[in-house]
Amino acid sequence: MNHPGIYFSVIWAGLLIISTILLNPISTQHTLRTKGSYACPPCGCGMHSPEKIFEQAGNCPACMMPLIKTTGLRSPFFEALFKVERFISYFHFKLFYPAYFLGLFVGIVGLLRYRNKGLVALFYIFFLSHVFYAFKHQLSGTSYSLFMPIRWQFFPVAFLLLTGPALYLYLKNRAERKKQLTKKDRWHFLPGALVVLAYTLFFIGPEDWRDWARYNNFDHYIGVAEQFTFLFSGLYYLILSVQVIKQEEQADSWAKGWLWVQLLILISWSIMLSANLVLFRMMSTSLDYHPIWTLMALFSLAGAYFMLFKQELIAMSNPKKENRIAEDLLASLKLRLESTM
Repeated sequence: MNHPGIYFSVIWAGLLIISTILLNPISTQHTLRTKGSYACPPCGCGMHSPEKIFEQAGNCPACMMPLIKTTGLRSPFFEALFKVERFISYFHFKLFYPAYFLGLFVGIVGLLRYRNKGLVALFYIFFLSHVFYAFKHQLSGTSYSLFMPIRWQFFPVAFLLLTGPALYLYLKNRAERKKQLTKKDRWHFLPGALVVLAYTLFFIGPEDWRDWARYNNFDHYIGVAEQFTFLFSGLYYLILSVQVIKQEEQADSWAKGWLWVQLLILISWSIMLSANLVLFRMMSTSLDYHPIWTLMALFSLAGAYFMLFKQELIAMSNPKKENRIAEDLLASLKLRLESTM
């Protein structure tokens, strides 16, 4: 079938295979005990510095992350950006977690309320997909996490690939005044459904599966393929969304604002993923994508505000001024009133 949902499903499957081929040798090189120059990938453990170099491949004694070779490119800016855990942990407790919990509560209640209204439900799906993804990455693995078992890294609430289609279909149906999705529209959600299915299998499957899928202590092949697919999928649906807005005669700032938000998230993700791939060979955990989690916290607060106080913008339910009296009768009453006055 000629459909974007099919294409992005194939892309995700291809990236999943590629990641297992490219990242597996890197993650297992510590078993070879080869000599060279190695360092801990940047994180908050404090072992990543030019002075702390290891002569053999292995694991960092502080965080147990696989060591990476130091012969590649160096960037003090990105190294500092990835290892600000001690500074950022304060904001996780004071800002990030409250924002995520508020967003999830308001979003779930709203989705249940408007579940039968396709147009409104699409916006809630777009919102919750981002917040759920950010929330899941805070469950385990850091000093400021919720200390869930490692198994919960595969908790099947990864809806990142639903964000682009949900926003696009929301704006498209909003412009066309449609209230329900067609069968063809539902195919856009196929990649996200496949990712959730994969997570579910590894979540309920034996522990050996999860040990194989994780190429370091906190990241796994499914998540890598999901993030890189999101860059392609998100950009594609963002372009489609912009085209919808351009065709709309009276596109308001509400619709344009969410496009800017999605673009900002995509840019941040591209920068962090590219830096991780080029500089750290994907061995710096995605838990350290601090700019993204900051954006997600602000996104959660903004979305919760509109859902609580600006629901008419989401549902396009601005009241229309209509006369309940026929025009001829209204004209007659007007003449009688003027005569009496």
